Amino acid sequence: NELLIEYIMKHNNPLEYYASTNEGFFMHNKFKGFEYWTHIHSNDKITHNKTEIIPRKNLGWHTNKDDITYERYGKLIHPLLSVIYWPIPMEVEGGYLEISSIRELDSPEESDLETCNQCNQEIYTDNVQRIQPKYNRIVIFDPSYYHRVLDVEKGIRYTFVIDIWSKENLIKEKSNEHL
Repeated sequence: NELLIEYIMKHNNPLEYYASTNEGFFMHNKFKGFEYWTHIHSNDKITHNKTEIIPRKNLGWHTNKDDITYERYGKLIHPLLSVIYWPIPMEVEGGYLEISSIRELDSPEESDLETCNQCNQEIYTDNVQRIQPKYNRIVIFDPSYYHRVLDVEKGIRYTFVIDIWSKENLIKEKSNEHL
């Protein structure tokens, strides 16, 4: 997974301060680490190796942030970048990624966000970018902006997500709390 992340960032990095040297990508002083995960979105249940997987149908408005720091201290710390990658050929209807022009730091009303999630509409129609999930497509964006995944109406949407951090976050501490 780390090699895939390094490859993606080496060849798709929008940040001006990446120097293409023989050093590893993550040797740059701005990058302190990364985390990654996968999502499966579908309207149907999926069986894999005789195990039933209940995928998400959608994902409501949210930002990516250091949840522990926010919960403990009320301080917003977002990753430097978020990367969405669709690594598997798929035929899917719906499941669009939407990115709003509203940042969490803009402090939108939580009730407005909840209403938009329930009715599956944009926060502000003119201020949302809608991106169709497509095999081998990469989307790189500022994760402090609200974003979501609309309902998958047909098919299965497979996603690989990477957050690039410019600070050491508390993920290890969070992991240790659940041991």
